[in-house]
Amino acid sequence: MNRNIKLMILDNHPFVAGAIGEYLDRVDDFKVIEKVNDCQKALTFIEQCKPDVLIMDPFLKNGKGINLVKSIKDTYKDTIKIIIFTDYHCNEFIKVAYQIGIHAYILKEEPFEKVINAVRQSFLGNVLLPHHFPIADSASHNLTMTEIEILNLISKEKNNQEIAKELHISKRTVEYHITSIYQKLGVYSRVGAIMKGMEKGILYL
Repeated sequence: MNRNIKLMILDNHPFVAGAIGEYLDRVDDFKVIEKVNDCQKALTFIEQCKPDVLIMDPFLKNGKGINLVKSIKDTYKDTIKIIIFTDYHCNEFIKVAYQIGIHAYILKEEPFEKVINAVRQSFLGNVLLPHHFPIADSASHNLTMTEIEILNLISKEKNNQEIAKELHISKRTVEYHITSIYQKLGVYSRVGAIMKGMEKGILYL
C-alpha cells in the first residue's frame, strides 16, 4: 500500500521517540520521516520535511513544546496537523492546546490504537476531542500556563532550581511564579497548592 501520511515524532526521550516511530512505521499508510527530541531540531526538520502529522510530547529540550505548537501554527497554519501524546494530565493545558489548534490530545497510558486512529482522522482534518476528563473552568483559578507548568513540576517533587532548569527561566522567576500560585489558589505551601490543584482539576496525580 502506498505510504501517504508523513509523520514526525517529537519526544524528550530518544528511546520513546524511537519506539513510537518504529511502531507507527509498520502501519501500511504511515511513513515516519523523522524522530527528534528537542525544539530546535524539530523546527529545522519541520522546515525541511514538511510532515503531514506531528506527534509530540509538549515537554521538550531547549524550549516549551506549547510555544513550538504556536510557532508551527503561525507558520504552517493547518497544513501540519498536531497530536499531543503525553502523560501530562491537566484540564487547562488541554483547553489551551485545542485553542491553539491541535487536532488530538492522547495520554500515553491509553491504547496505542487511539494514536493510529488520531493520525488518520487528523490527516483528514478532523479534530478529536478528549474524553478523559471535563475541561476545567479557568476562571476558578486564573493561573497562567507557566504557573500551571510549575505547579505540575511541584507535584513531581521538583525543587526551585530543577524547575528553573527545566523551564529555562531563572530561579528568582520561579519563586515569583510560586508566590503568585499560592495567592491565586489561596494556599501557603506546596502541599496546599497540590491539593488545591487536584481539587480544581488542574492536576491529576
